[in-house]
Amino acid sequence: MAIPHKLKTLLTDPLLLLLAAGIAARWFLLGSGSLTIDEIGTLVIARQPLPDLIPYTLHLGFNPPLFNFFTSLWQSLGEGALWLRALPFIFSAAALAAYRSFCKEFFSADPESGAAAARLAVFLGAFSPFWINLGQQFRMYSLFLFLAILANHLFLKLLRGTAAPRHRAAYGVVLLLGLYTHYYFGFVWAAQGLTTLVFVKEGRGRLVLTQIGAMLVFLPWLAAGIKAVGVVSGVQSMDWSSPFTFLGNFLLGWGTVDMLIPRWLAAAGVLGFCAAAAGLWRLKTRRAELLLALLHIALPLLSVPVLELLTGNSFSMPRYWLFITPFYYLLLAYAAEGLAGWRRSTARILLAAAVVGGLCAYYVLKIKVDPFFLPAARRIEQVTRPGTLVLHTSAYWYMPLKYYYAPGFRHCIIASPGEENGFLATGWLPDHCVIGSLKDPQLAAEPFLLVDPYRKATGQLLSPASRRLLGEAKLMP
Repeated sequence: MAIPHKLKTLLTDPLLLLLAAGIAARWFLLGSGSLTIDEIGTLVIARQPLPDLIPYTLHLGFNPPLFNFFTSLWQSLGEGALWLRALPFIFSAAALAAYRSFCKEFFSADPESGAAAARLAVFLGAFSPFWINLGQQFRMYSLFLFLAILANHLFLKLLRGTAAPRHRAAYGVVLLLGLYTHYYFGFVWAAQGLTTLVFVKEGRGRLVLTQIGAMLVFLPWLAAGIKAVGVVSGVQSMDWSSPFTFLGNFLLGWGTVDMLIPRWLAAAGVLGFCAAAAGLWRLKTRRAELLLALLHIALPLLSVPVLELLTGNSFSMPRYWLFITPFYYLLLAYAAEGLAGWRRSTARILLAAAVVGGLCAYYVLKIKVDPFFLPAARRIEQVTRPGTLVLHTSAYWYMPLKYYYAPGFRHCIIASPGEENGFLATGWLPDHCVIGSLKDPQLAAEPFLLVDPYRKATGQLLSPASRRLLGEAKLMP
C-alpha cells in the first residue's frame, strides 16, 4: 500500500523529525529526581484555596499568577512527581513546536541558507539541556518560553505585513498572557514595541495600541509585585563576566557542565557571544529582524546596572533570561551556515556536540547528583516515631521533606541568615517553624532528629548533652 504523498512529506520533514526527537528528550527521566525547593514552593501555592491563590503567589511565588492558576487545577488531580512535571512538559513540547514554526518564518526570505539555519536552530532548541532542564521542572519557565516564542512569531508576521486579522487579536492575548507569566516578559514586550516604532509603517497605531493595552491590563499586578519584591533575597549581583556565563548556560546547560569541568561555561559563553555577533552581522540587510534580535539581548543587559543602582540587586539569573535563547540559537545557527566548506561543517559539529554533550551531562547528573529526598524520608521513618521533631539546617531539605516527602513529622529549621531565602523570609509558608535558640522549649521537650546535609553533624537522634556540645562547637546557634 502506497504512503500518501502528504504523509510521506511529513515523515521526511527534518524539522518534524527534530520536533519528535526533542519531545522524546523532554519526556526522558521526566519523573526522576527529587522535587526541588522551588518546585515545592510552586506546589504549596497550588494547594491553596482559590481565594488565597493571589496573596500566596504575591508573597511566596514572586511571579505573576498565570502558571499558578494552571497548577492549582493540575495539582487537584494528583501530586506524583511525574504528574506534576507533566504540566511543564506539555508547555515545553508546545514551545518547541512553536519554535519550529518561528524558525521557518524567520528565515522564509532566505530559502537556501535560511532553511539550513532553521534546521540547525531547531536542533539546538530540541536538544538544548537548558530548555530541557527548565521543561522538566514544576515551574513557570516552559510556559514563559512558549509564550515568548509565540509572541515573536506573531509579531514577525505583523512586522512583515503577512498577518491575518485574527493574528493581531491573538498577538494581544499572547502579550497579556506572557506578562502575567513572568516579569521578564516585559523585555519581550519592550523589544517588540521599540521595533514597532522604528520599522512598522502601515498599521503602526493599531499595533502600538495593542501593545499598550496589554501593558495597561498588566499594570495592577506589576504595582502589587513591585510592592512585594522586597522579600526576595539570594539573587546575586552580576560582574562583567556574568553574561558570558549566562550564554554558556544557554548552550551547555544550567550549570551541569560547570560541575564536571569548571570554568567551561564562561569560555563557551565567550565563543557563543562571538558567534551570535557574527549572526547579527549577517542579518544587517534585514534591519527589522536584526533590531528585534539585538533588543532581546541588549535590553536585559542594560537593565542590570539600573536595577543594581536602584535596589542593590540585579534580579538576574540565567533562567530569568530564557526569552533570549530563541534568538541566541537562531543567531548561532545563522552564523554557522554563513561559513563555507569545512568551516561550516566544523561549526555544525561543534554546536551539535555542545548541546548533545551538555544534555548527556544533564541526564547523568539528574540521576547521580540528587538529594534523594524520598530515601531520606524513609530513613527518618525508620529511626523516629510519627510526631518527632525533625530539625533542619538547610531550607533546601526542610521544605521538600516538610511539605512533600515526610509530612507526618514536625519539621523546624534552625534560624540562619544564610538560609533565609525568599521562601522562608516571607513568613507565608503554612505551619512554618523556625528554631532561633537552643533554649527553645521544643528542643527541651524530647530528643529530636537533626538533618544536616552540609555535614556539620551527622543526622542522628540527639540527647541534651549532644545538643550542648553542638552548640559549644558552633554547629548550632
